[in-house]
Amino acid sequence: MKQKIDNAKKTNDVDIPNTILDMFAIENPAASVDFIKTEGKKHETTREFPLPFHVESFPTDFVEMHCLLNSMYVKDTELLPYYQIFHELFSLPMKSSDGSILSYEQVISQLKDETLETKVTLGLSGACPDLIDIMIKCRAKDYAKAVEWFNHVLFDMIFDESRIKVLLENYLDSIVELKRDGPMMLESITNRNLYSERSLKKSIDPLYAESILEDVLEDIEKGNFESNILPRLETMRSQLRTHFTKFRILVLGDVSKIVSSGGLYEPWNGLLKNMEKDNAEFGDHKIPPAPRPLHFVSDICSKPSGQVFIITTPASESSFMNVVTKVPFDLDYHHPDYAKVCLASEYLQCVEGPFWKGIRGAGLAYGAYMLKLPEINSWGFSIYRGADIVGCYKAGKEIVTSYAKGKTKFENRLISGALSSIINSLASMEDNYFNAGLMDYVDNELYNRGPHFKDIFLERLGQVSAAQLEEMMSKYLVNIFQPQHSTIFLSCHPSKLESTQEYFENEGFNVNVEELEEDVDDSDYESDDSDVSMK
Repeated sequence: MKQKIDNAKKTNDVDIPNTILDMFAIENPAASVDFIKTEGKKHETTREFPLPFHVESFPTDFVEMHCLLNSMYVKDTELLPYYQIFHELFSLPMKSSDGSILSYEQVISQLKDETLETKVTLGLSGACPDLIDIMIKCRAKDYAKAVEWFNHVLFDMIFDESRIKVLLENYLDSIVELKRDGPMMLESITNRNLYSERSLKKSIDPLYAESILEDVLEDIEKGNFESNILPRLETMRSQLRTHFTKFRILVLGDVSKIVSSGGLYEPWNGLLKNMEKDNAEFGDHKIPPAPRPLHFVSDICSKPSGQVFIITTPASESSFMNVVTKVPFDLDYHHPDYAKVCLASEYLQCVEGPFWKGIRGAGLAYGAYMLKLPEINSWGFSIYRGADIVGCYKAGKEIVTSYAKGKTKFENRLISGALSSIINSLASMEDNYFNAGLMDYVDNELYNRGPHFKDIFLERLGQVSAAQLEEMMSKYLVNIFQPQHSTIFLSCHPSKLESTQEYFENEGFNVNVEELEEDVDDSDYESDDSDVSMK
């Protein structure tokens, strides 16, 4: 039996001949995948119907609607952490049309009858996170009823003191668990340093907002809800809806079925009447550009230089790291180097690629990836569940430097593999009509990349040579591992702090440490990353 098993392993471990692998090379990336097509239509705003309205139509029995509010119109940045309450707008009591009050339980029950899904999130599919997205999904026949819920959210939901208190208590309690999560704490220390208070990425961060929301809860407990807290909540909601013609409405679904259910535009008239009563600004119908993260970054982001920010996570045995440098594409996705540096990054992180073998394969970390952050003029290197974070940094630096100096040559098969990975990623993002419609809207309306961006991008990827990949390594990616051009964010267990801090200080970095207090339960807490074996 043992001999049979050994023979089976030998057969299984035989390398696939290059001649077979070469048969799968992609000669024309732009023609290699047929992306799902939707029919986009942009409504030109008028005095009679001033809503910035966009429809992506395709055959379906369902409708998905997004109302995108621009947080830039919230004048006081100190109100932005209150988003954590706005996030729960669909679970508040509501004033009905006859003047009666529906409890939040009744609201939830009615929502279940008239919609399929509702939520309030940041950004549209991750794009433009300073937009607040109110999303409602429903059956096409329930379109008119679902539209009315936007009216409810913007006008009728009641900021009930007892309900707000419960929501705040639940959120603040959840932060205890978040502090035990290494990846979440890495995201927190990254966002709090890369962005300014004007950005929702920083202002709603759990660690940034914690003390602010604790003060809100304390104010409520002191009996100051109506005098201090309620006016702030109403001010924030009022400022978001007053500039109604400045935000965007996206409808995804089958227009013919929506029209037959009672009309595409007519159900919005109730909301328009409320807006007029609220003295909403209807004068200028021009929609401003979508707020982009690059406009709200900190000096640390715009000028990365020799800083390390470490947060200790007593409940997480593994380490997590982001290393960021500046890549000034200035939101231009048609920059001549954009496709090249994307392919160079994918080459490094693809399956059986340099990071896979040199970091994951060496048992240094569970995952090593490249961070692509063109929306903030940044690029980087990321480690997930590192067992030896310093070893990961050294290995990443050695790998990238070796390619940049031409010591290690690019393999054509790995280049093809990296190209295939990018194509697969693009196709996966648009795996159904709804996601395809969302991405078309992002390309055309939010990022202004144009309707044929994917085809152009893929065509450019297919033209990148090995020499150009080497150029990208030396021009951009080596800067990730040079203290004068980079900033490091890191979460680690307290026991690893001293050695990590000592290494980076010796490398020429200035190290800043934020130590989380060890929770009494942490000694018995098994982190979800503690039992992962390296492969």
